[in-house]
Amino acid sequence: MQNRKAIQEACTLYQHAIDAVVKEFEILETDDLERVHNQVKQDAFVLFRSKVVGEDPDSYETEVIKFIDELYEKTKLSNMEKSRYAIVGQQKEM
Repeated sequence: MQNRKAIQEACTLYQHAIDAVVKEFEILETDDLERVHNQVKQDAFVLFRSKVVGEDPDSYETEVIKFIDELYEKTKLSNMEKSRYAIVGQQKEM
C-alpha cells in the first residue's frame, strides 16, 4: 500500500511539474524540454525513494520509469507539433 502511494506521488510530481512548464512556455526548444525532463525525473525519483519501503524498491521503480517515459514521449510529440504549427503560421504571414 505504501509503495503504491510512493509510485503515485512520484508520478504526480512529474506530471504536474511538466504540465506547469509546458503551460508556462507553450513551446520549448528540444534541449530545454529534455533538461526540464531530466531534472523533474530526478526530483520524482528522490521523492519515490524517500517513500518506498521494503527490500526490492527496483520492482516498483519500473512503474515510475514507465509512466515518466510515456508521458515524456507524449510531451515531446505535442511540443514538436506545436512548434511545426507555429513555424507554418509564421511562414504564411510572410
